[in-house]
Amino acid sequence: MRGEFPANWRREPESDQVLEILRLRLNLVRQRTQVYNRLQAFAHNAGLPKGRIRTAVFQKLVRSVAADEAGELSRDSLFAMLLAFSERITSLESWLRAKAEADEKVQLLQTQRGVGYLTALVTVHTLGDVTRFTRLSKQVAAFAGLDPLERSSAGKTRFGSISKAGSPMLRFQLGLAAQQAARPSSPDVMLKSFYKRLAKKKTKAVAKTAAARKLLVKLAIMLRDNITAAEFDQRGRTVGNARLNAGSAMTVL
Repeated sequence: MRGEFPANWRREPESDQVLEILRLRLNLVRQRTQVYNRLQAFAHNAGLPKGRIRTAVFQKLVRSVAADEAGELSRDSLFAMLLAFSERITSLESWLRAKAEADEKVQLLQTQRGVGYLTALVTVHTLGDVTRFTRLSKQVAAFAGLDPLERSSAGKTRFGSISKAGSPMLRFQLGLAAQQAARPSSPDVMLKSFYKRLAKKKTKAVAKTAAARKLLVKLAIMLRDNITAAEFDQRGRTVGNARLNAGSAMTVL
């Protein structure tokens, strides 16, 4: 009656629809990958030279190779499935691209290197209203399942693998985006240097997960403050210079 109970956050129906199409697309892409792998195995068993089954030239070569009755039936069925999956995926991607172009938040996140319209859509519609997070850096990571699990005993604090409590699709897309942003040719100096520094001490999988978490926090702050990736980086350089100047002043005193 007093209104003192906190209201539970509920995702908007439109966000549920977008996430459902994203999950459907991801499932179709995985099934298409299985078809590619079976065609690659068929080419290997037929004695063909190494090639990429995704290219039209190699597919033409696979179609022309001689095979027995069962082999021809299997090959024709696999190519028919490949065509059907590609058409469905293209149709879903057209719908998703239209949703991305009409969403200002999605366009804002795409200013970050490595973040395409798919990753931006997953982030925007999974996180929802980021202003509900009071401690954004920790709570957003926990919401996505990228927070480390604590395994403490006998007065010693240890952190293990991530909790994986959130959306698997969000973690998958963030991993891909972080890998793109951490490439040597990437202009994102902050994330690239963070990944390289951590990869020297940890395994690449751990460094990739940490980079994905750092990228998620950055995207959440961009949504909260309505700023681009360039503005976020400039803000970080300004804060870093202010701390450096403050440290220098204290040393002089």
